Amino acid sequence: ESSPLNCGGGCLFETANGGGGGGGAAAGARARGGGGQKVEVSELGSLLAIETQLNAAQSDDSLEGGWHLSAPTDPPEYDLYGSDLQVDIGFVRDQTGWLRFCERIGVPEDVATDPRWATTLDRTLNAEALGEVFEPYTRKYRAAELKEIIEECGGIAVVCNDYDSLFEDPQMVEYEMLRYIEHPTLGRIATLGFAWNLDETPASLRRPPPLLDEHTDEVLEEIREASHARR
Repeated sequence: ESSPLNCGGGCLFETANGGGGGGGAAAGARARGGGGQKVEVSELGSLLAIETQLNAAQSDDSLEGGWHLSAPTDPPEYDLYGSDLQVDIGFVRDQTGWLRFCERIGVPEDVATDPRWATTLDRTLNAEALGEVFEPYTRKYRAAELKEIIEECGGIAVVCNDYDSLFEDPQMVEYEMLRYIEHPTLGRIATLGFAWNLDETPASLRRPPPLLDEHTDEVLEEIREASHARR
């Protein structure tokens, strides 16, 4: 067993959205078949589901400022770089733990005591410079090793996954959050799984995202049929 995989974001809000989606899907299945069923909602799946919206927003050239980022192409900023992944850190009480950490990873005293990272606030305001100056020292360690050292020195550390490491996590594999589907022009593409699951009519990927104008005729035909039915 391991601790829950945290993907950030508004956990309660997004899980509620996932529950609403699952409940709606179950209600639709009941209307068609007449039976109820169990709805399982994953907090992890709910948080990941919003990634599709974030990715779409950040890839829209007409969207100035991006969504939750300073610009569509800017990545989130983290404090330190391990040899494999980045690590978000915090020493919130005093300088003792911070200086002990610097000593452990071989940072010279004059660098460790630089006024730009004298306090937690200073380190936050100068996060970009901190990462660049400390990179030669932190790159000697894997992110998990940095996390262990930081916690031994009284700090807080969170390993920040990239997409490769995220989807290799056992929890991601168990929830089948990475799925594949054939696209008519792109071939086999990867996409996210579902935030919910139904025990009688489980969610499935039946077809890929539509091409431009692919379903226009079908949609117009349905509109015409609905219009005739109301007359």
